[in-house]
Amino acid sequence: MFSTMPAIISKAGTDGSVDEVRSAFDRLLENLRATADLIDRPGMPLDPVSRADGFRNILATLHFAMDRTLGEASPHAPMLGQVWPVHLFDWGGAAPDSAYRSMLVTGGVTYRISGTLGNSPAMSLQFFDGQDICLTLKREDFADTANGVEVFVGGRPRDSAWHPLPEGVTAALLREFFADWEGAERSVLEIEALDVTADGWPQMSPDRIARELDTIGSWVQLTARFWADRLTAGFEKQPNGFTEFIVRDEGVPAISWGHFDVPPGYAWIMEMTAPNTPYWSVQPGTTWWRTLDYVNRHSSLNNAQATIDSDGIFRAVFSHEDPGIANWIDLQGIQRGAALVRVAGPQISLAAPTGRIVPIGEVMEALPLAARIVPDERERTIRRRRSQMAKLLLR
Repeated sequence: MFSTMPAIISKAGTDGSVDEVRSAFDRLLENLRATADLIDRPGMPLDPVSRADGFRNILATLHFAMDRTLGEASPHAPMLGQVWPVHLFDWGGAAPDSAYRSMLVTGGVTYRISGTLGNSPAMSLQFFDGQDICLTLKREDFADTANGVEVFVGGRPRDSAWHPLPEGVTAALLREFFADWEGAERSVLEIEALDVTADGWPQMSPDRIARELDTIGSWVQLTARFWADRLTAGFEKQPNGFTEFIVRDEGVPAISWGHFDVPPGYAWIMEMTAPNTPYWSVQPGTTWWRTLDYVNRHSSLNNAQATIDSDGIFRAVFSHEDPGIANWIDLQGIQRGAALVRVAGPQISLAAPTGRIVPIGEVMEALPLAARIVPDERERTIRRRRSQMAKLLLR
């Protein structure tokens, strides 16, 4: 699920009235109130932290919607945006190890994308027709040139390194996954719209602002409902367990969804055979599938950070307090939520991870092969995470 916001905003006219803006603002507030009603609907968690986090989720999702709607440029003058601050504002369980950047595009235009590619072992540039993926570009789809790489998408056909786009295309998303945070090098790419004239961006008008308000409000409610529905259904099918791996578009990691309910004083132990691939990761999310702060807390692991037991099994402990196990994932007070396992690279078969609940005092006994860690080393690990992620976000 991505976003249909660009398609709506691109239709804004140059007229309208202030009364229309006032009405749109009232509808925005109504959408936010309707979103708040989802917090206490049947099937949602009842503990105080989860319910309170529902209101925080509204603000985080509102921030994301405002950034995507108010902060994007015209599809006739596109530019890859800043890296999303996933550890602060997120929706949909974005990966801690990925640098996400987005831009607006539109049908009937030829785009030239050029520059240099980074060292991500799992990189893709996806184009969306509303919520549907209509094109996925991988590293090998870029042609080498004297000055780096380039590829053409959309508009009239070209002889080489060209891919068609449908008329309804609205946006593009660059994903770059990095297991090695310290050595990560992001791609430096420029996008140019060919054979188009300026469209007057950013011309303000009451019509444009009214459409922006409507888009923000409806998207916040749609997104919250989508993820609440998904969590409720997941708990019915896999309580404290995981789905089978879903292999998505080539170039995008396979994914398994987990659903946990971990009261204070307990731990959720997950296990899986360690994949022999250049990138895989594990992370928790809130009830609303929002990524937890993995920069300031030990709340995610990837293949470069995790320890593998001597029998080749990766075991991690999801809990609210540090059990002294190296592969601890801090739930930060979130009792009921989602977990995501991503695996990038060719796979013949991937067995679904398993999960089990144990009292926190029995973790050591339950994991005799797991590497131990002392509090001082945990704090040093978190300091390294902060330093590495600051470099990744700013490079």
